[in-house]
Amino acid sequence: MRLQSEFHPKEIYPNLNFTQIKSRLSLLTDNHEDYGSLILLKHDDFAISINSIGKVILFYDVYNKQMINKTLNIIEDAFQEEVCRFEILH
Repeated sequence: MRLQSEFHPKEIYPNLNFTQIKSRLSLLTDNHEDYGSLILLKHDDFAISINSIGKVILFYDVYNKQMINKTLNIIEDAFQEEVCRFEILH
């Protein structure tokens, strides 16, 4: 994977229950790694790094805007279970 895109949350919420968020996100794929304040989700065509404040880094070979937007929406939904106003800028 050669390309990457980085996305940041609109606001920072330091008291998120990231353990719960990681639990939700880990349901997206069986191939994930938990690094405490960071979770790495691996798919066939791309990988996603998400940290405890909601910074997202996508790694991919081919840019697919639809896949990226869908993935960011799923991540936002997981964070919005903790903070309803959570939004990723993209």
